[in-house]
Amino acid sequence: MLDASLVKDAQTPQVQPFCDTELSPGLTVDMEIESQFKDQHRGRATLVGWRPERFLLLRPQDALFHRLYPGSFVILRYLVAGQIHACKSRILTTATSPDKLVFCQYP
Repeated sequence: MLDASLVKDAQTPQVQPFCDTELSPGLTVDMEIESQFKDQHRGRATLVGWRPERFLLLRPQDALFHRLYPGSFVILRYLVAGQIHACKSRILTTATSPDKLVFCQYP
């Protein structure tokens, strides 16, 4: 999957392959649940970790967690070095113990 990066001063997005070298644990990620309805849900999550080619592990806000279901698609956005990166991912599974966690498909 490709990653759409928007350079701060540019008018059009630049498309680059997803790269995990820019990721770091603790990174704040904006999560938007993709929905066919107008009422889309957005919230923040913290990147806990990832396994290349397998999954991204996120800790979402409590208010957003109950809306996340396996098989649903989310749009993840994050800011690194002045660039906004975004990718679409599918939720693989969720966990409630020992903490509320979401496993998303590696983009």
